[in-house]
Amino acid sequence: MRTFMLIVVRLLLTYPTVAQTQVTITLITDPGVKHSDNLRFYITNGHSTTHNFTFKKFSKTGNYSNLTLFQYSEDIDQGHFKFHVTLKTATEKNVVDSLTIANTTIRVEIFVHVGVKNSTGDYIREIKTLKYESHSEPLKFTFIETPKIGSKAAFKLTNSSGVLLFGYPNNAFFFGTLYKETGKDAWSQEYPLYTELKYCDTTSSPKPLAKDETTKSWVPNEKDCTEYTFKETGNYYFELLFSEKSEPDTLVQGETLLKRQKIFREIFEFSL
Repeated sequence: MRTFMLIVVRLLLTYPTVAQTQVTITLITDPGVKHSDNLRFYITNGHSTTHNFTFKKFSKTGNYSNLTLFQYSEDIDQGHFKFHVTLKTATEKNVVDSLTIANTTIRVEIFVHVGVKNSTGDYIREIKTLKYESHSEPLKFTFIETPKIGSKAAFKLTNSSGVLLFGYPNNAFFFGTLYKETGKDAWSQEYPLYTELKYCDTTSSPKPLAKDETTKSWVPNEKDCTEYTFKETGNYYFELLFSEKSEPDTLVQGETLLKRQKIFREIFEFSL
């Protein structure tokens, strides 16, 4: 999972210079899925098809060493599309959703999650679409304390936009990730090196940040979510992901949950 996160960030740092956007499809399974023969995914604009692949390596025992089964990436033009997912078990189960790629869309991630029900067997449990969009009104970061070895990786965050903002992936806090420069135009993920996207307190109610309001945004320790402290000097940036909605838009299509959410990204560069 760590490798996947590093790839995502590196791609997000590269804004497209042509009218194409990278779309990544990730196939995830629950333990116990064993009656699936194959899963087909494809995107169409009515005239042509792209991102066309078929996954055929489901376990016959329901045991998986890695629940992330497959990942596929390809560039796609701007426009309006539909993507189709077909899971072939004893029967065929089909899900169709829409996808719009605009000139503000930086990246798209689609997570297809296969589950199992006692009553219906294997099925497409959830499809989550995350659209990373450019944000026209930057947020304002300032230091709480002068950054140095032993100081806390925490910042004052001010909402300079005209809309309510929520942290992502945890909508109650503005947790972020710290990156360190390792060479010319090269950065590595310093902390946290988490394995789950949603971490720390997941029971608190959503806490939006209104226009001109200020809150604390920090790099959380993985064990207790207190502020991470700087270990060494160097050039850094703090990455914050956020959204204008506390939860994804959710639809139900048959047995499948369709979730869609726009994600924005802001970075704050500094040196120790």
